[in-house]
Amino acid sequence: QLNEPVTNYSRADYTTLEPGWTVADALAHMRQNPPPGRIIYFYVVGDGGALVGVVPTRRLLLAGLDARVADIMIAGVIAIPARATLLD
Repeated sequence: QLNEPVTNYSRADYTTLEPGWTVADALAHMRQNPPPGRIIYFYVVGDGGALVGVVPTRRLLLAGLDARVADIMIAGVIAIPARATLLD
């Protein structure tokens, strides 16, 4: 069981934001494409879909509408590769 892909246990229902968006852009995007389920973090993806940071829900909701996602995100997050196993 430890050799199973970690993706078997990860959530597939998440919302991504773009670093160049403003908070207003991000909120408008979510209104048009409602996030599935409970959201704790929004994942910020750059070119090619690479993870560049995360934005906690509270931080997004309390930021000014003109703030950039890149300015409120937590950068330098560590991601687990999709090919990783539970043992990794």
